[in-house]
Amino acid sequence: MTLSEIAIEKKVTCIMMIAGLVLLGLIAITKLPQELYPRISFPQLTIVTNYSNAAPEEIETLLTKPIEESVGSVSGLKGLQSISREGKSIVTVSFDWGTDIDFAALAIREKIDLVKEKLPKECEDPVVLKFDPLARPILILSLTGPLPPDQLKMVAEKSVKDNLEKVLGVASAEISGGLDREIQVDVDQGRLYASKISVLSLIDALEKSNLSYPAGSIKKGLYEYLIRTMGEFKSVDEIGYAVAGVDKSAGEKRGTDVFVERAKFEARDTLEGVREEAKRQRLKKRLILFKEVADIKDSYKEKTSISRFNSRENISISIQKQADANIIQVVDRVKTALLFLREELSSRNVKLEIIYDQSLFIRDALSGVRDAGVQGGLLAFLVLLLFLRNLYAALIVIVAIPTTIMGVFFLMFATNITINTMSMGGLALGVGMLIDNGVVVTENIFRLRSQEGMNAKEAAIKGSNEVIWAMLSSTLTTCAVFFPLLVFVPGVAGQLFKDLSWTVIDSQLLSWVISLTLTPLLALSIKIKDQKPGETDDSKFKPLAF
Repeated sequence: MTLSEIAIEKKVTCIMMIAGLVLLGLIAITKLPQELYPRISFPQLTIVTNYSNAAPEEIETLLTKPIEESVGSVSGLKGLQSISREGKSIVTVSFDWGTDIDFAALAIREKIDLVKEKLPKECEDPVVLKFDPLARPILILSLTGPLPPDQLKMVAEKSVKDNLEKVLGVASAEISGGLDREIQVDVDQGRLYASKISVLSLIDALEKSNLSYPAGSIKKGLYEYLIRTMGEFKSVDEIGYAVAGVDKSAGEKRGTDVFVERAKFEARDTLEGVREEAKRQRLKKRLILFKEVADIKDSYKEKTSISRFNSRENISISIQKQADANIIQVVDRVKTALLFLREELSSRNVKLEIIYDQSLFIRDALSGVRDAGVQGGLLAFLVLLLFLRNLYAALIVIVAIPTTIMGVFFLMFATNITINTMSMGGLALGVGMLIDNGVVVTENIFRLRSQEGMNAKEAAIKGSNEVIWAMLSSTLTTCAVFFPLLVFVPGVAGQLFKDLSWTVIDSQLLSWVISLTLTPLLALSIKIKDQKPGETDDSKFKPLAF
């Protein structure tokens, strides 16, 4: 049995399958991510390793060369570049197009794990990053107000950043601009040298003085209490009274021994005992405090980023979405969260504005493509109505358009294709071609009924079967134009046009199936105008009439 025979003999089954396809398409629309461009995967990885206060020569010798030697044996490697700069090593690894970048990143991490022990202990662990040129913030917010720059940045971190990162679909919120508070310890080199304390010892003493350690527990009755030693600084003044070191040479006279006269001690004291007591006094320890060797200031960090909006200093907050999140849905959730934040910030006279919204470009682009598809469908309906001169026949052909589009959305969801300008462009491109098969089937069925006098069921089955292979060959010729874009076009161009090609191919194949199932089923209800006496046979070749 052919598809047309199955659809006509099993009407309920056919209708339920078409309805299920439409329902799956409607569900897929709500779950498909919406982006401006298709996802592009560059075959490139970057290995970043930080080693603070190290010169480029040491970075090259201690970090860059060992990493290059370890990752140089990864399969599929095409190129290797490195940059050694002050405090940072950057190694860029390039692969051939078509390489699975996730497996390549896993192989790179395995090679780095083997060489980690050879790297300096003071350096940070190497980080493997993927290159994504389209990774841009979905929203950029501007925070302005009468508060000082450090307090305004604190409000952005505590009130805005923490709340927005809790929104579903938000990966991170990065803050730029403003000032960060910094406690500066300016060491006096002369006093430090006189105290015989090294800078490293001073840093180590400061780190050990600003710690809180657990000190065990105490059981009392049925309860057990945890004990903590509170050693963290609570104010800037406390840093000055922290111990920087110990002066062991206080009161000691170099080069000569101290002569002790017998008249200065009592008869019960021995000469050796007095000398030992004098030595203990000479070597008595003296604590050296931080305020004696350094000046402590409550200041700000050096500016590494400057943010301005409309010629005014502001705090910028860039929001990044998660990998599989829908941009439009995430932006809508963030805007809902901003409504509550604005009420809280208005009490502090702080103004929060949206200065960049990526969803606006996506909405405009997708709405433009959608409008083009709708307009194309309406024009196709008018053309069919003009030539077929039968409203019901034109509707039968046009109903294939929304049904096929819903099926294409389901296939996009199944093949992990997002809604973007390229995929929607493919749908708009295929709208005009979706009705070709339906027109052929409808016209052939009408010919059999009007010219050969067949009944509706026989004409629907025979009319569909007669053109089944002709429509398939026509459909495959269209698919053959776009299929090479999926197989033979590498690089960025191939990834950009992949979504467009898949949507065109899927829409053409689905339109062929629907024209052989739904169209013959609906064509059973076409009313054919009876031939009046005196009409010639030529009238049978006229288009459908009301």
